[in-house]
Amino acid sequence: MTKLREVFETERDLTLAGGKNGLDNIIELTHMAENMEICRDFVRENELVFTTGSGLRDENELFNFVKTAHKNRACGVVINFGPYFPNVSNAIIKFADDNAFPVFTCTWEVRMPDIMYRVSCLIEGEKTTVGRKSIAFKTAALHPERIDILRSEGYGENTKLRIAVTPGGYAYGDSDASFGTDGFTFNIFINRPKKSIAEALNNSTAFVSGECNINSYSKCFAVTENFARVFANKDGVNFIEDSGIYYMLLSLNDKTLLNFYADSVIGKIEKIDKNNKNELVKTLKTYLDNKKSLSAAAGILSVHKNTVNNKIKKIENALNIDISDPNDELNVRCAFIAREISEKI
Repeated sequence: MTKLREVFETERDLTLAGGKNGLDNIIELTHMAENMEICRDFVRENELVFTTGSGLRDENELFNFVKTAHKNRACGVVINFGPYFPNVSNAIIKFADDNAFPVFTCTWEVRMPDIMYRVSCLIEGEKTTVGRKSIAFKTAALHPERIDILRSEGYGENTKLRIAVTPGGYAYGDSDASFGTDGFTFNIFINRPKKSIAEALNNSTAFVSGECNINSYSKCFAVTENFARVFANKDGVNFIEDSGIYYMLLSLNDKTLLNFYADSVIGKIEKIDKNNKNELVKTLKTYLDNKKSLSAAAGILSVHKNTVNNKIKKIENALNIDISDPNDELNVRCAFIAREISEKI
């Protein structure tokens, strides 16, 4: 039997407003109800009730809706914030807490049918071995402290696995487990070589993690998800270890650190550009992206090569670097990549 706790632990789009002591309530079905009549006459025991409140007149009627769902022995209620109800009243939260009746919220941008579908898959998945494995991997990915759930499925420190992230909802039948969240599908491949994984993915757009075990699994999950975001426009099967310096910087998995690093290297010319619109950052990046060719950079920027040369000298003075020095060049290139990653994760 599936408990609401498992739904809450694996569904990022839900926020618990009240009733945390009821998270062990059993859920058997989801139910969409937009007015009091539907809630009163059709909601049944162990159903999770979803509503936008479009058919409810005010906060008092929403409160009665929640109480009616509880009276019908529903397991909880999900309220979609938006034009009808921007928040949950204190009275509803108190009722939820007093009666151990979970009340969840989600933002208007979230499609409730998507959540309902995923919850239904969770309920059905628990009935199969493959489904239980997928639930275990999703739970451990989103909640690192729940690594025990992977051990209970028979995975240990010697288990080698890779995570393949695919856009949208496509799961590969040849994977050992799969789950969806945040617009991606995560396919788990256990003890499989790169060639076998590439063949299973059949040259579709996918972003594959480095090899990890259950101890590093949650961090590997987060890094690979960011890898997919940074290279979103790249086709084919992409292994993270082939991405060079991106692999190292993505592994930091810390937006603040990445920005601190970029600020320390190129922050001064970014500030100059902001104040004077000199396009020093664009000039430097174009120059580096074109093998430090003044002519090539000038052609792309539609300026004379002397203009590029003068700006490069100004950049070197501002940053106190010599761009012909390999170490300075590497540092600047890494700073650009760090900034790019921080803007996409």
